[in-house]
Amino acid sequence: MNFPTPPRGTLTERERTEASNAYLMTLMTVMIGLPFPIINLISCLALFLMARSKSPFVKFHFFQAMLSQLLIIVMNTIGISWTIAIIWGDSQMTSLYIGYIIAAIICNILDYVYDIIGAIRARRGELYSFAFFGTLSYMMFYKNSNTENEK
Repeated sequence: MNFPTPPRGTLTERERTEASNAYLMTLMTVMIGLPFPIINLISCLALFLMARSKSPFVKFHFFQAMLSQLLIIVMNTIGISWTIAIIWGDSQMTSLYIGYIIAAIICNILDYVYDIIGAIRARRGELYSFAFFGTLSYMMFYKNSNTENEK
């Protein structure tokens, strides 16, 4: 779902760059922190706190990127914990485990693709929306801001 794009010229170059960087920064933290998903969680929260004083456009993209990363963090944590339990514990590798790991890998790849698309579209000044996360982000930061500006 795509939301109305802000009118041309209303966004500064800096706003478009910061919104685009939200996706790229979360992408990098997942790549760097994959073995330790807590690093991803801390960095996502730090990025979101940095965006608190930004425009609604930037907040929208930061929050959407953070929400999508939270899902990936949970999936990766479960997958890593389960793998460790199989390697060093008494758990067995089952078809459920293999299916979960395949699903986690697919979700990680999809997240990378959506993050890259989100970064490109944010750089263009568009409110590109992920399925569920975009609607939530829009309702929290952008729609409320627009109704306040109209008053």
